[in-house]
Amino acid sequence: MPGVLPKLIVVKGCGQSQTRIAQACDRCRSKKIRCDGHRPTCSQCSSVGFECRTSDKLSRRAFPRGYTESLEERVRALEREV
Repeated sequence: MPGVLPKLIVVKGCGQSQTRIAQACDRCRSKKIRCDGHRPTCSQCSSVGFECRTSDKLSRRAFPRGYTESLEERVRALEREV
């Protein structure tokens, strides 16, 4: 579903299950609050006017949304020139 991070379903036994997002945004992670995963801004960040960013899972470096796509488009444009 566009605009939402992938969700995982966690089975808690006795037929109970709970859904959770795969990765919380940086603010929710640092505040240790539940992130709903809505994009471009989760409800927690939008309520306080904070820029919602999600760091790379492995390196924890924050990249703006669409950064990789803009780099790939730039590479394609340069390849067309060559």
